[in-house]
Amino acid sequence: MMRDEIKNILKTLKIKHYVKNVIIFLPLLIMCAVTDFTPELVYSFIGIFVSFCFISSSIYIFNDILDIKNDRNHPVKQDEIIASGKITLRTAVMLFFATLLISSLISMYIPTGSRLMIFSYFIIQIFYSVLFRHILFVDVLCIAFGFILRLYAGFFAIEATPSLYLLMTIFFTSCFFTCIKRKTEKILPMCEKTRPILKHLKKNTIDRLISLNLLLAVLFYMLFTFDTRLAENTGKSYSYITSIPYMLILYGIYIKTGKITDIYDPIIYFQKDYFIKISSIFFLISIIAVLTILK
Repeated sequence: MMRDEIKNILKTLKIKHYVKNVIIFLPLLIMCAVTDFTPELVYSFIGIFVSFCFISSSIYIFNDILDIKNDRNHPVKQDEIIASGKITLRTAVMLFFATLLISSLISMYIPTGSRLMIFSYFIIQIFYSVLFRHILFVDVLCIAFGFILRLYAGFFAIEATPSLYLLMTIFFTSCFFTCIKRKTEKILPMCEKTRPILKHLKKNTIDRLISLNLLLAVLFYMLFTFDTRLAENTGKSYSYITSIPYMLILYGIYIKTGKITDIYDPIIYFQKDYFIKISSIFFLISIIAVLTILK
């Protein structure tokens, strides 16, 4: 019984989404040639990552509490822990405050700029849950800014600033994924009733936005990898080879959109589609090769 309760609590935290916070470590890769890897810096990044994980869990729980009635009528979300009643609403509220408190305590030991990014993320996502997600396309922007704040949290830790090309890459890639999610949500039965904003989303409009964000994400990523400042900061000159698997990943998700009707979250494609899995592995190998083998 106790084991089931712990399992349900861990699922409520949505730990599998913590992978989104890995972007915090990106500045360490980008600035590896000009960064002094001290133990204090490593501890700071671990603290930022853990703090972001708990604050994101608090947002997921807050959102699930607000959505409990709609989720019970949702074709997929009705099986989630809070909506299905596997944990009580009281327990969910306690979890929200607990994760918020843990994140706040950890953030006391990280750089001020990074702490400010975590606080800003929390405020924006609360407004998103209450208001912005009900405004067409503003919801997409809020999610994209969430990833920008994660990135800045890492850069503040090393007292550096990201390039415009990198910011645009993160922004448009996030918009691409979110638009994909909105399109797949719209396909699911009953979704327009549980998420009314989808009624105003036209198929042609979302298709064009997906294509535009895909194009811009790839374009800015290529500009980023060809940027001479990246070569200076990493001490490597072949970063552009990572563009190929990056494009393959996004293209793989693009061609799968709407074809798998039981998936409403594009992140799940990484678990179920072999082409996307192989492209992701290729992407990681290319990054390792650039950093360790190629000059």
